[in-house]
Amino acid sequence: MIERLGKDKMTEEQHVDEIRALKRGAREITPATFARIEAALAAYPLSPRLWCIRGDCIQLGAEDSSYVLRDALASYERALKIDPRFAEAHESVGYYFDVIEEDLAKAEVAFVTAIEFGGGSHSYSGLARVMAERGRDREEILAMLARCSERDSSAIREARQETLRGEWERPKKEPNQAQEPTAPSGRGSS
Repeated sequence: MIERLGKDKMTEEQHVDEIRALKRGAREITPATFARIEAALAAYPLSPRLWCIRGDCIQLGAEDSSYVLRDALASYERALKIDPRFAEAHESVGYYFDVIEEDLAKAEVAFVTAIEFGGGSHSYSGLARVMAERGRDREEILAMLARCSERDSSAIREARQETLRGEWERPKKEPNQAQEPTAPSGRGSS
């Protein structure tokens, strides 16, 4: 374990590790975890990683949390203001727009941008899901997944199988049939 001189002397990396340990395996994010995140951000307000962690935790937080889901997006946007090339923040924006807002066009742009800035397997699998939901051709999606440098990772293998099974494809609607909007169920995750 890393030796410290107290919470006020922790490095950014120590804060990140401690917060990730607090949320690992937790059913929901507790007020104590949010207090640690806010303390870490007070110490390192220019850390895009901490802002992304904050956004992710808001999405996973309890329904009665003092945060609203829009605060998650604001956290990702803050991370991108600090570092516009931060792939993790673009990826998180992609998942936010896919799962929370159900704005597939914005989600696709965010995932593509994450990949352009070095996003890994989760950016590619998120993009595959959105492409399928938007009705893109399976072969196009599989070809995109094959270009991922982490194509043998569990996330990419799973995305490939989901694509082959057609899990994310939306049913084709008749030309004059209106599609009913769907409401997000609970809080989303990335």
